[in-house]
Amino acid sequence: MRATPGNYPHHPMPEQRAQLPLDRTFDETQYRALREGTIPKSPDDRWFVFEDEDWVALHHSSTGHCIYRLRLENTGHQWQVAEAWVNRDPAQYDSDDTQVDAQMLSSLLDRIIAANGH
Repeated sequence: MRATPGNYPHHPMPEQRAQLPLDRTFDETQYRALREGTIPKSPDDRWFVFEDEDWVALHHSSTGHCIYRLRLENTGHQWQVAEAWVNRDPAQYDSDDTQVDAQMLSSLLDRIIAANGH
């Protein structure tokens, strides 16, 4: 099933998840790009961004499942990743390398910000 805001209003992440070591901060412009932006889509790499209060969820269209979820925290002059999680359900996402997943998530965040002019 393809992920859409109507399909996944609460961005569920399975019990089989792992916290990622992701030390990232964003200025206000980058934060808006992340919250309101989209990721350029190609036939083999389709990601959907959903935001809900202080959470941002990244779903992959091949399964429709939430793969990454992060909580952003305002530290006064910038926004910081307070928590980052990866889906560890092998039926939804096949990975067991936390460092690789953190790098992948960081790369996705960079793509969102770059694609939205910031």
